[in-house]
Amino acid sequence: MSSMEHANVYHRIETVENYTEIRDAAQTYIRDNLDKRLVITDFVRDKGFSQRQVQRALSYHDTNWQRMVLDERMIRAEQLLTHSGEPIGRVAEMVGYNHSQFTRIFKTEKGETPEDFRKSRQ
Repeated sequence: MSSMEHANVYHRIETVENYTEIRDAAQTYIRDNLDKRLVITDFVRDKGFSQRQVQRALSYHDTNWQRMVLDERMIRAEQLLTHSGEPIGRVAEMVGYNHSQFTRIFKTEKGETPEDFRKSRQ
């Protein structure tokens, strides 16, 4: 392998590692801010990435910003519904939604309302 080929292979590996670091940073940022309005521009400004870098990294991992936010909110909502006695409206607020928005989105994603989900897990 020539030195030019070696440099190209190294660059690809480094890029993949960077993509994983960016995805992990995005996931941590989302988890730490679930109750807030989560937009990619705030994340890139806070972490010093370009929006395109983040989009490429998430695409590499077969996801995007909106999907990651939604997935993390649903994971946290399931945990709260299963393990806390918080009212549904409070759970909605804790994951960044109002009550009606949360019920609609949760049902679309999980196939049942938050109330039904909670009852089936008790």
